[in-house]
Amino acid sequence: MGKRWGGDGVLAWALLSLAGELGLERVTVGAIAGRMDRSRATLHREYGTLETMLAVAYQEWLRRLDAVGAGLHVGSPREQVEELFERLRAELRTSEGRGFRAVRTTIATRSDLEDFRRREVEGLGAVRQWLGILIAHSPQKPELLTEL
Repeated sequence: MGKRWGGDGVLAWALLSLAGELGLERVTVGAIAGRMDRSRATLHREYGTLETMLAVAYQEWLRRLDAVGAGLHVGSPREQVEELFERLRAELRTSEGRGFRAVRTTIATRSDLEDFRRREVEGLGAVRQWLGILIAHSPQKPELLTEL
């Protein structure tokens, strides 16, 4: 499955799936490398530290979550919002999603809170844009905001 992610996504898949299965505290660079069919030395050359790998996995997963909202144009605004959140919940229930939640907590506690918020808002740009479009059409449909 992880091979379909490509680039930094393969690292994200390996790290997050391990974190979801074993718990983040038991994830090592060696285990990530093994899951990726690469050597520890290669990962250290490419990414440096485990902390950098956590940050890369976090950003990649935000991109993945952002893509979850693609194609939600059928149904009422309420149905679209419900579908979006159901898709997000489904992603977060996977092993990688559990790993993401653990990594997210670690990133949040080690980061400047404002920087963390900014990265999350930027990372979910398509979801924000989609919700913005729905809200922008609310003057023509005053009940839309109530529905949302």
